[in-house]
Amino acid sequence: MRKAVLAAAIFAMFSAPSFAQNENTTHLYSPNGWSYGAEFSSVSFDSDTALQEGIEDKALLIGLGVNYRSSSFITSASLDFILYDDNEEFSQLVVGDGLLNDGDVSVESSDASAIGFTLASGYEWKFGENDRASAILQGGLTGVFGSERSIANCSDCSTEDIDIDGGFFIGGKLGYHMESFSVGLSARQYLGGDGLSNVFGITFDTKF
Repeated sequence: MRKAVLAAAIFAMFSAPSFAQNENTTHLYSPNGWSYGAEFSSVSFDSDTALQEGIEDKALLIGLGVNYRSSSFITSASLDFILYDDNEEFSQLVVGDGLLNDGDVSVESSDASAIGFTLASGYEWKFGENDRASAILQGGLTGVFGSERSIANCSDCSTEDIDIDGGFFIGGKLGYHMESFSVGLSARQYLGGDGLSNVFGITFDTKF
């Protein structure tokens, strides 16, 4: 359910009118200003930590973020939804207390997820015909919050913390700019050893 909701949110965002092509636009980004985007990535964890916390050492990461460019410098911030592949899922008897299910009894299973907040800054190089391609090198920090296995929409159900740390990283992106959006590849290598290890994925960006 959580994966479906996130995917729907991404689709809605990129179906916005800002994706309509502008005949007077020859570059995706102006030299200065804001853009926003999404990231679909595979995130890896320290294998010993993952084993101890009862999750696989790889998971899906869906990120929503903004970028601010000033000349060739770029600062990025994103909210990252991490969907664990859980090895210690549990089930629990749930009594509904909502408007449409008051008193309904069912057995529900847990999901495991976390939210990360990432902030990074660095330099962007543009190259190719009409500066259609770009390379970005950044350093940054990720904090991980709400990392747990739990049953959604259940106030009295059990929850279990999943102790995964973020930390400092070095990251890079390669992008190709269309008329009104860009697509690219991104990577982060974390410098710590107690949680997040690396992230590799696909990015989409468009300007405000």
